[in-house]
Amino acid sequence: MKRWIASIIIVAIIVTITACDNQSETIVNSNVQQDELPSVRGEITEEFSAIADFNHDGIKETVKVIAFDNGQYFELQIGNSEDPILWKTEAATAHMGWLALFLCQWDGADYLLRYSPYMSQGMCHYRYDLFFLDSSGNEVIVDSNAVYFDINFGSPVHLSFNPAEIAAFMHEVNAYLENSVVLLNTDGNLKFADESHLQDTLWWLNEEEGFTDDKTADLSERLAAYKQYCESR
Repeated sequence: MKRWIASIIIVAIIVTITACDNQSETIVNSNVQQDELPSVRGEITEEFSAIADFNHDGIKETVKVIAFDNGQYFELQIGNSEDPILWKTEAATAHMGWLALFLCQWDGADYLLRYSPYMSQGMCHYRYDLFFLDSSGNEVIVDSNAVYFDINFGSPVHLSFNPAEIAAFMHEVNAYLENSVVLLNTDGNLKFADESHLQDTLWWLNEEEGFTDDKTADLSERLAAYKQYCESR
């Protein structure tokens, strides 16, 4: 009886060891196959040679925009002769990957301006960051602001829409945009009528049926009129 039990135990051990060896071989083979996969290569779609001094060291850096997957994804790289990739960021044409990045020249210095006028189902989170790079490629934020609001008027999920607050934010970001050049913009809602005079005109002001946006009025007045119209419907 004891010999029979011992034989079963030995067989079980052999089966376990064999299974582990097979599993290990599978993992090794999987790694080999992974190593043999071809690397993903992109195509340089934009290159701005010696365009700006983003790290404020007295030497201008170069910007490259590389496209992947037929222009569905992008990588923006900033570098120089000593460091080919000092800083980089990614973007996509899909909503969650939208990015707008600019060269902004402010007070005689070069900066990067990252602007995200994000909207999803009427909920809005607008934010900008003005920054330069240190010697290691880290972001040094010099100005930043954000505003939250929604345009779901008449809906139980409507939270807030403060015309004065939104206008103040837009005046700030548009002042930076007017001194900027587009480096990469995948934001499907952020369009510029004049590339030499960048300005966010708040596209949704012209999307409300029946509302006429008086572009000659001050922005805070236009936003107040928009709010009044939407609340009266």
